[in-house]
Amino acid sequence: MFQILIVDDERIILNGCSFMIKELLDLSFPVEVSLANNVPEAMSFLEKNTPDLILTDIRMPVMDGFELIEYIRSQGLSSQIVILTSHADFEYARRALRYNVSDFILKPIDEESLKKVILHSYEVRKKELDEARESYYLKTLTMLLYDVSASDLLLTDDILEELFPYTYFTVITASLEAPQADTLQVEVLLKLYYKQCRCFYLHERQQLICICNHDTFFVKPSNLQDKLYQILGCQFLLGISISSNSIHKIHHLYTNSCQRIFYKKAFGSNEGLTGTACFSYQDCIQIFTKNDTESMRYALLNYMHKLRLVDEPSDSYLEQIYISFFQNIILYLENMGISEDFSHLTAPPCSIGSEAGLAEQIILQILQLKSRIKENYSDNGNEMLTNQLLAFIKEHYREDISLDDLSDAVGLHPNYVCTYFKKATGQSYLTCLHKERILAAKKMLKETDYSIEEIARQVGYNSSTQFGRIFRKYESLSPSDYRNQ
Repeated sequence: MFQILIVDDERIILNGCSFMIKELLDLSFPVEVSLANNVPEAMSFLEKNTPDLILTDIRMPVMDGFELIEYIRSQGLSSQIVILTSHADFEYARRALRYNVSDFILKPIDEESLKKVILHSYEVRKKELDEARESYYLKTLTMLLYDVSASDLLLTDDILEELFPYTYFTVITASLEAPQADTLQVEVLLKLYYKQCRCFYLHERQQLICICNHDTFFVKPSNLQDKLYQILGCQFLLGISISSNSIHKIHHLYTNSCQRIFYKKAFGSNEGLTGTACFSYQDCIQIFTKNDTESMRYALLNYMHKLRLVDEPSDSYLEQIYISFFQNIILYLENMGISEDFSHLTAPPCSIGSEAGLAEQIILQILQLKSRIKENYSDNGNEMLTNQLLAFIKEHYREDISLDDLSDAVGLHPNYVCTYFKKATGQSYLTCLHKERILAAKKMLKETDYSIEEIARQVGYNSSTQFGRIFRKYESLSPSDYRNQ
């Protein structure tokens, strides 16, 4: 719904504009029109609403239209503003330019001028919303890949619900070199099974990743592999995650889909092997990250007992547990950006014999692996790396910095940088970026007369609305209130 607020002290103009918009202009999109008879009334309306377009008179009693425009900009509202005036003079044009007014309509107002202004405003807003929506999808991809929280990415529940309106989520990952079809074709196919889908192809990972949103928990995409092959035109391995009712679990869904691809690589098409005696990804990570061998041993034996399908496990059965465990660990380490030769983990080093023997073999390999990782990826002496990352943010805070940009700057894997940064600084890289921007903005608010909109863009935000929301989050007051202190 495109929302318009009309502000004029003449009731005949208010009613006349409203009637033309609703009855005569024949607009191709739905419009909601609100009316205010003076500036205080408009301000009261704007406390709870942000219309897409504001049509305002200039000469009004009590407060004039420029005071209203100044208020709108100080509050960081993203509304487009068009002036209704019978005074086509230079002074009005000069002041209007300062406040980034979109256009003028000269009184008496005619249908053609009014329709032209509304159509232009609608197209501008539509483009902004499309760009914002695409930006939100890319931020969701960041959540999926790097387990960055939605709040750090400024993705509110309202935004996420608009992107993904259905209850359940599934992630589908295809491992392939290069798809020969546009991701839009894949989305069209997946919508035969799921209500909504968004697909991305990541060249550096050689993965096609699809976020599927649906209204029933269990969805069986029959013959999906064959149908995808017809679109992609190349061989690939397919992993379909379990389902979750929370978008905030999307990183776990992604790793679950990758885990299934790992199992296919390890066990081929033998569904009996891939479906039996396999640890879950999270089980493996919990065991691997424990700090003492006794806790590892207890957890391993407990999980093996729960997985046991036979009274006397054979060597091949125990070997399969070993392989499935370390397939998950390899996936975890690769997601962390740790590149090693893991070939020695693809089979047990010696005969196992029993579950207790298997637990000891796994613990021994974990300890050796951790020792090598600590030697090669030690955080000791990495003060220089921390300073490099902080300096990059300080130098580039005006830009739309991504985790990939940060990792490219220091030549390390994004997952490793994400984890390292939080461990080294106690905050995510995005929190650090926002704080750097807010620090610069506070200086401008106190030392310059730039508008809120100008400051927002100078410190790296797309709009004064986004800037205002973040400023309030970190400072507990609006930019205009901070300026007026």
